[in-house]
Amino acid sequence: MGRCNTAIHPSGVVMSDAPIRSDGSLSASGRALLHARLVQEQGALHELVSDAGGRTGTVDLDPGREGRVSRVDALQHQQMAKAGRRRAEARLERVEAALERLLDDPEMFGWCPDCGEPIPWRRLDAVPESVLCVPCLQRRQSRR
Repeated sequence: MGRCNTAIHPSGVVMSDAPIRSDGSLSASGRALLHARLVQEQGALHELVSDAGGRTGTVDLDPGREGRVSRVDALQHQQMAKAGRRRAEARLERVEAALERLLDDPEMFGWCPDCGEPIPWRRLDAVPESVLCVPCLQRRQSRR
């Protein structure tokens, strides 16, 4: 009897083969998994950026809480929400750029443009929008 090579990733995506090939590059299954995760992350980030709860809008004082402390507290919460929204917007841009790279040139997705080596699966699995491998990212950051 033949052996089944199907596995289910913790994200729920069914993988028919290993996410990487023997040369370290992404397999079709690995690309499909990353695509699904990027699309899921894109949706979640769009929701955060849309600010459906209105956390970054005008601060209204709670009539039950009076005084300067409640206003300062409300403003602080608003500033934290705005900072979170800015981070979500920046990550959304990276996720959408990764989706574009994945769709434009699927065979090159997951390769580091600086060193030309495949980005390790553990990094892509943790941060699917990664452009660089860790050593090249550290080199770029140390030059700043």
